[in-house]
Amino acid sequence: MVIIYKTFEPDQGLEEIQARLYTKATGINVTGEEIKKRIIKERINPNFLRYAFSKEGEPLAYIQARKERSHIYAIGYPWATPNCPSDVQDKLFDDLRNYLLEKNPDELRYWIHHSWKHVESFFLKKGFRKAFSGFRYEFDVTELSKRDVSLPGFTSRLATIQDLELLIKLAREDEELGKVPELTEEALKSYFTDKVLKDGHCIVISNEKGEIINASAPLRDFPNPEPDNKYMILRFTATRPGYHETWKLLLVEIAKECIKAGWINLPLGVNISEKSLHGPIFETLNPRKIPGYNLFTFTVKK
Repeated sequence: MVIIYKTFEPDQGLEEIQARLYTKATGINVTGEEIKKRIIKERINPNFLRYAFSKEGEPLAYIQARKERSHIYAIGYPWATPNCPSDVQDKLFDDLRNYLLEKNPDELRYWIHHSWKHVESFFLKKGFRKAFSGFRYEFDVTELSKRDVSLPGFTSRLATIQDLELLIKLAREDEELGKVPELTEEALKSYFTDKVLKDGHCIVISNEKGEIINASAPLRDFPNPEPDNKYMILRFTATRPGYHETWKLLLVEIAKECIKAGWINLPLGVNISEKSLHGPIFETLNPRKIPGYNLFTFTVKK
């Protein structure tokens, strides 16, 4: 079978092809326009996006990588049509991995949803290992909103555009967000202005000094890897170190905000890793615990 391999080129309709392949393979609806905007915004290296076609021009598979940190790259799964030969998927992956290895990374990684067993098998075959498991806590917002978790000295309120600089500062202080080099001040400003604060529902927790020390916001509509299991998520989380205990108050206030917005028919899902400091705190609120995404990594020997 003659296969034609291509790297990304703009204005060739590759974004639409990628969207169709991913949506059909995963059930997560994305559009070519969304992918196009992401490629432009993130200035994705064309060599990070690769495609395979039959001799007749039929799209068979694609794969994508992205730079997460200075020496860490994410490499995706080669999503493909049912009639795509497995050796084509292997070549897409192996060629892209070899290209990334030329950049002298410390680690390659990929988050894999627990239901994608064939994807886990593929990465294990490629020498990756499961670094740790992620899971989702689900809360009934009506029940959660009734919890009495008052914390002396801490208050909650809705964030406004006047809080923009404070939210950016808080994101920088967060132990996880603060380590992501792509989250520049400009990127954070755009995210909070154009999405979080524009959509509303962002809750902030302040200490006795009036300083914002914890914040998050619920999101009802998002690309869901489990289309038959609908739930809401937290679109971002930002916590000042040392204030993890305030998460109980934050979650209850977010539940109240969901009820005000009329979002009462879906549970609130919170995705975390097994290493998260928030886990023991969430457990005190009696959530439902569901398997989520697992992180698979490939450590580069030097």
